[in-house]
Amino acid sequence: MNTIGSRILNLRADKDIKQSDLANQIGITKSMLSKYENDINIPKADILSKIADVLDTTTDYLLCRTNNSAPLSKNNQIKFLDDYHFKIYNIADELNLANKIRLLERANTLLDLQKEQNKNQINPLKKDQ
Repeated sequence: MNTIGSRILNLRADKDIKQSDLANQIGITKSMLSKYENDINIPKADILSKIADVLDTTTDYLLCRTNNSAPLSKNNQIKFLDDYHFKIYNIADELNLANKIRLLERANTLLDLQKEQNKNQINPLKKDQ
């Protein structure tokens, strides 16, 4: 069963962080962290946020609101979608799984084609062309 404690424990183990090291980094005792990992106590919001930062995840993941442990972005800033990305997201969100897979395959094909085209373009800044 997924719990806050099990998620903290598993992420800490995956990242090979000692319990005492994580406790020190977030400013709590090792015994308090142990209580969190064993679901005896639940961390307050500020501590949960620090744990998420150190373990490079989101508080939503720790709170079992999502199964995706990846943070929203690597620079701790939420990326807001422009109109094009928002429209693409909304269309993709309405597709069933099979069509989402097809959409992803087509997007990857377009990206590969674009990379190939960019590679074959003459760069005006290069002198040896």
